Amino acid sequence: MTKTKTLMKGLLAASALTALSTGTAFAAGTAAGTTVTNTFTLNYNVGTTPQPPVTGDTPTTFVVDRLIDVNVAPNAGLDVAPGAVDQPLSFTVTNEGNDTQGYVLTAGNVAAGDDFDATNLAIFYVVDTNGDGINNDGAPVAYNGTSTPDIAPDQIVFVTIEGDIPGGVDQDDTSDITLLAETAVTGGAGTLVTEDTDGNDNATVENVFADAAGDGNVTGDVAEDGSHSATNTYSVVAAMIAAVKAVDIFAEVPNATNDCAVIPGTPAPQTSDEDDQYAIPGACVEYTITATNTGEAATNSIDIADTLPDNLTFVAASATGFLDETATQAGSFTTLPTANQDCFATPCVVEYTGGELQDGSTTPTTGVITIRALIASSKP
Repeated sequence: MTKTKTLMKGLLAASALTALSTGTAFAAGTAAGTTVTNTFTLNYNVGTTPQPPVTGDTPTTFVVDRLIDVNVAPNAGLDVAPGAVDQPLSFTVTNEGNDTQGYVLTAGNVAAGDDFDATNLAIFYVVDTNGDGINNDGAPVAYNGTSTPDIAPDQIVFVTIEGDIPGGVDQDDTSDITLLAETAVTGGAGTLVTEDTDGNDNATVENVFADAAGDGNVTGDVAEDGSHSATNTYSVVAAMIAAVKAVDIFAEVPNATNDCAVIPGTPAPQTSDEDDQYAIPGACVEYTITATNTGEAATNSIDIADTLPDNLTFVAASATGFLDETATQAGSFTTLPTANQDCFATPCVVEYTGGELQDGSTTPTTGVITIRALIASSKP
């Protein structure tokens, strides 16, 4: 730091202590442009006789310089799903200087060290106009690419970067996103401030950069450059869905005690071979479609559709295990053949929609569709 910067920051700090005693301070100190005037009185005696006091003919005067200090901080990162769009990462931008400023904002992907780049990055902001430090000052405004509105000392801008997540990312993949805020002059034109480099002039308000270096992810963002940057992170939380279909012969010869329409039911042993059930005409076929989630994210809007072969006769279908976050069965059969419908005459479409599966990262969660049909006894 230059000697001039050290001197001016000391003056600002001293002024801040005085202002605190009167209840008018900003965190960054006395406002830029404040004129500080001082004089003195010298009293003395000759022997024991007081003499007329000596006072300064001309008071000393200086104006407080403009401290340029901006701070960008990330809020909590965001869990996202593969393929999600307009996902909001939030930051705060705080004017820690002692004068009103605008800010030029830039969003970007970190060049290396993460797993993927988010796309279509867009910046939105809300100015903390009521000064309560809470993002409750209206709807976000799309950043115009030039400059934010004028921001007073100690005022906060709540900034959101929205991005799209690629569809091919995996569980626990991350994407690091940076926000750079560069200090601009007031008025919204986006003209960046410049630092005074020709030494202190007590009669002029000069710009003194005092910002910290960024977190290292924006090239060139060093200390005392009039800008600051920070990084926030998207973390992929994915549902990992697998599905398998199996077929078994539920009953070789269905009858009243092992009815094909009773799910799950218990098949009766066959007289010819108690251990085997054969796929002969008239036998009851059971299809099971099992969907399993082993990911950290719950999944919803599950749609399972199955068109049965035309040499079957539809009998019945059921669904189990498609539970929502309250452990309530979710979904329903939106397409279902009528009982005993011959699939060669009318296509037998079984479709279950709206199913859900809970987080399966600790214990896999499953849902099962069971379909029963008879092997046609006559040629279609």
